[in-house]
Amino acid sequence: MHGTIFVRKGEKTIRGRADLKDKEVIVMRGDTAHEYAVRENLSDKLILTDSFEEAMRLLSKGKHDAVVIQQLVGLQLIKRLGISNVVNAVTFQETSLKPVNKPLSGFEQKFCIAVQDGDKELLALLNEGLAIAIANGTYDELSKKWFSPILPQGPVPLTLILKYILFILVPTLFLLGIVGLWYLRREVTKKTLNLQQEIKERKATEEALLLERDRAQRYLDTVEAIIVALDREGRITLINKKGCRVLGYIEDELIGQHWFSTYLPQPDGMEIVYPFFLKLINGEIEATEYFENSIISRKGELRQIAWHNGLMRDEQGRIIGTLSAGEDITERKLTEVALRESEEKLARSKKMESLGLLAGGIAHDLNNVLAGIVSYPELLLLDLPEDSTLRKPIETMHKSGQRAAAIVQDLLTLATGVATTKGPLNLNDLVCDYLNFPEFKKLEQFHPTVTVKTNLDNGLFNVSGSHSHIRKVVMNLVSNAMEAVEGSGNVTISTANRYVDRFLSGYDDINIGEYAVLSVSDDGSGISSDDLERIFEPFYSKKAMGRSSTGLGLTVVWNVVRDHKGYIDLKSDENGTTFELYFPVTREEISDKVVYISMKDYKGNGETILVVDDVESQRVISCKMLETLGYKTKAISNGEETVEYLKKHSVDLILLDMIMDPGINGRETYERIIKIHPNQKAIIVSGFAETEEVKETQKLGASKFIKKPLTIEKIGLAIKEVLGK
Repeated sequence: MHGTIFVRKGEKTIRGRADLKDKEVIVMRGDTAHEYAVRENLSDKLILTDSFEEAMRLLSKGKHDAVVIQQLVGLQLIKRLGISNVVNAVTFQETSLKPVNKPLSGFEQKFCIAVQDGDKELLALLNEGLAIAIANGTYDELSKKWFSPILPQGPVPLTLILKYILFILVPTLFLLGIVGLWYLRREVTKKTLNLQQEIKERKATEEALLLERDRAQRYLDTVEAIIVALDREGRITLINKKGCRVLGYIEDELIGQHWFSTYLPQPDGMEIVYPFFLKLINGEIEATEYFENSIISRKGELRQIAWHNGLMRDEQGRIIGTLSAGEDITERKLTEVALRESEEKLARSKKMESLGLLAGGIAHDLNNVLAGIVSYPELLLLDLPEDSTLRKPIETMHKSGQRAAAIVQDLLTLATGVATTKGPLNLNDLVCDYLNFPEFKKLEQFHPTVTVKTNLDNGLFNVSGSHSHIRKVVMNLVSNAMEAVEGSGNVTISTANRYVDRFLSGYDDINIGEYAVLSVSDDGSGISSDDLERIFEPFYSKKAMGRSSTGLGLTVVWNVVRDHKGYIDLKSDENGTTFELYFPVTREEISDKVVYISMKDYKGNGETILVVDDVESQRVISCKMLETLGYKTKAISNGEETVEYLKKHSVDLILLDMIMDPGINGRETYERIIKIHPNQKAIIVSGFAETEEVKETQKLGASKFIKKPLTIEKIGLAIKEVLGK
């Protein structure tokens, strides 16, 4: 037997005798451990006890650092005293009473067999029996029986493990394998049959579901309404063909997309409609049966949709999404707006007509009254001396009478229209004449902080009209504009040729045609929406008291423009107001106007020119001009027919309209033409400004761009230039 060191659990500083030098080491007084410790000078701090039990208890209670004792005795005491916090300082692997890697060299107790001195025969028998006991395992069995409860258990020998595996585990596993294979085969067969049946049933169910889904989809696709289903996040889970057509996408492009951020105009889609949807999904509000909002198509078009909404729930009654049916009411809304605007314009026109008749009756009676008020003061002034005190009051009466006469003249204009005699005139000349008249100079003096600017088109077409009445229109508009400017500001008078190739809806509805446009704009504070509705009514005025105002100025403007078959467009906001007057152009020349360029300079020599324009009147006018200039003409109404014509024919030049509806536009038409005739000469014409489409067409090879309306001189010079290249 051998000695060892016992320490408390967790002690890591003591692993061998060298670690005990400065530790408090407990030994039993008079024990072999005491002798060993003194002999080996094991520790400078030996603690002596009277029993092994006392030594082990002191260590267990945290007193001192270690106990040196025989291993077997120490282990037996730990077990008997129920000590759980004391262990060997070093782990030992024991298969017998012989220690392995003893920690305390020299601290051993050997057990011997003693016989009487000289009894060698007995000693030999005992040694032989011990050897037999060790050889046949009896020694180890006895050792395990008596010492294994207290000795540390060593590892199970590998040979024993292999023995158990070979003779017990392997047969058992083999038997289990056979049984398992049989059971597995039986279960696989059983499961296979069940699975085949399940697959058959599932396939039948899936086929039924697909059939039902196809039937439901056909029903949805035949409905003339948009059907959309959304999940809780607002993503599309279902949409029918009508919805795809309105939005301009195929179904695969729409499924999974977020409805509110992608297909609703922003910011309303995410800031107004989506929060409402979330409250609906979370059950915070009741479902709205009817709701209108706009959606955006692939082309960027806004479509107004009227929705009927419902909630979708799962088997537990939880809300999982929405199902909505929508009707595209865009056309109906536009029709309603157009009808309402037409009714308002018709009512306004009838109102103006009625007021005009009333004004005419008033003017007729006033003329009889004013005859004496205007004429007699003038006669009295002829007889009064210059220094008469009555001269000033009578002059005031005379001027008031003249002013009243002017008002009556406006009333007559309102009632009967302008003079029937009209002739060709140029708005530029009329504007310049007015700006040099005393009335305007007086107006400038009254508004010294307002600057009047002009932006006149040098190539402005003539109009057929009454010079005096249109000059009165200019005077009234400029006067109103200057009075609208508070403090310092600007009034701008502009003229321009404008070709309207499609119906325009503004304050007035403007028909297709060629117009000379007179525009008067100011940078005042604008006109309120309420005033805009009544601004052309007789005697309706918002001017301040004390200023010259009869309330007939804009009424005269309205009546004069209407009598000239023209139109008025009016735009106003907080940045100012713009009046645009559309007068139909005339090809008549003013008698005293000098023509600087002779037609001989731009006449043709029988070349063939193809006129492409979707408006018949424009084709007729253009061909007439070209034939007058000596060209042969051919007219076609759209781009597709033009391309087909040029596959079999050739022309010297094409006069190509840029915007043609329906069908391909001028750029695409020319793009197809140059694939047939690579160097085809062309001139672009349009009622709009020089757009990107025009520039792209010119890059393809088209030479010039001419803005409508056309003149013989303009078109003649352009063709001569292009053909001469």
